[in-house]
Amino acid sequence: MAIHGVDIPDEFLDQVVAALAYNYGYQEQIDNPNFNNEEPVSENNPEMIENPETVGMFANKCVRNFLIDNVKTAQIRQATEAAKLAAEQALANLELGITDPDPT
Repeated sequence: MAIHGVDIPDEFLDQVVAALAYNYGYQEQIDNPNFNNEEPVSENNPEMIENPETVGMFANKCVRNFLIDNVKTAQIRQATEAAKLAAEQALANLELGITDPDPT
């Protein structure tokens, strides 16, 4: 498997990660998937919990998703262009034989 990477100077890494977190909506706390509405909010039943996904993991996921989305978009555009070309070629060769029975 290939690895494609970018070099980010150490002094800018935190800024880049923070920007991705901000732009893509990272949350330090998330809804507790085990929260029980039947019980009161407490230390044992918190509504919110610390996000198990670190900000670094989130930033990495954002970059991966960006790449995946770009590949999908390119494939959709290529398929659309090919389908349009095929349709244009099919229509150019279409002979319906429709004539006017009364050309006067």
